[in-house]
Amino acid sequence: MWAYGGTGKALRRALLAYGKRPAYIVEVHPGRLGKTIHGAPVIAPQELAALRRCRVVASVAGAVARQQIRATMRAMGFEETRDFVCAA
Repeated sequence: MWAYGGTGKALRRALLAYGKRPAYIVEVHPGRLGKTIHGAPVIAPQELAALRRCRVVASVAGAVARQQIRATMRAMGFEETRDFVCAA
C-alpha cells in the first residue's frame, strides 16, 4: 500500500474486513521510513523495484499526488492495473 494518511488508514481498515493486510507501506514521509505500521515495514518508493512480485495499491486523495505516484511507478517499469492501482 502506498501512503498511510487518512485515506490509506481507511483503506487498510476496509481490507481487514476481507482478511487482507499490506505487506509493506510505501511512504515519502521521512519520519515514517524504517518504522513498522500494523506489522508492515514502511519503505521508500525506490525500494519497490526490488519487490517486483508485490502489487501496489496507491491510496492518496489528491489528484496531483496520484499523478506523481503513477509517474514514479511507470519510471520503475510498473504498469498500471497490472502492477499497481490507484484506489482513491
